[in-house]
Amino acid sequence: MKILVFSVYIIFLLGVILNAIFIIFHIFKYSLTRKSILLTLLIFLPVFVVLLLINISLFFIIPYKNFDLETTFFPFQN
Repeated sequence: MKILVFSVYIIFLLGVILNAIFIIFHIFKYSLTRKSILLTLLIFLPVFVVLLLINISLFFIIPYKNFDLETTFFPFQN
C-alpha cells in the first residue's frame, strides 16, 4: 500500500513540476518586456516553491501505517 501511494504521489509531483516548466516557458515566450519577465518570475517561482514544499511536507506527515484498503476506499461497508 505504501509503495502504491508513493508511486502515485511521485507521478503527481512530476506533473506539477512539468506544469511549472510549461508556465515558465510561456512566461518567457509571451512576456512583452524583460522587466515583465523578471517581475512575473519573481512572483511565480517563490510561490511555486513554497506551495510545493508545503505539499511535500504535508504528504510525509500522513500516517500510512494506519491505512487499510477496505476502510479507506469503502468506509461504510460492514
